[in-house]
Amino acid sequence: MTLDDLEEIAIKSGLRKSKKNWYASQAQLEQFANSMLAEFRQIATDRLITSIKKAADYEREQCAKVAEMAWFNGIELEQVSSAIRERKDA
Repeated sequence: MTLDDLEEIAIKSGLRKSKKNWYASQAQLEQFANSMLAEFRQIATDRLITSIKKAADYEREQCAKVAEMAWFNGIELEQVSSAIRERKDA
């Protein structure tokens, strides 16, 4: 979020700007604060979703590598799955 984004939200919330200062009523300040909270919540949600997707992609890559190594070594996938479950339960 840039300073221009903040200024846009402030203006949409009804805040007025002179050359050096901002002016607003209590209700306008509350609307601005609520708008900022909504904006930050959306940013946090987007970043969390991105992080979860990256973690899932990494896990899929790791599982594919394990399956490929097992195949090259002649190990059945059921044996690999069983070993992973045993390790998870430990």
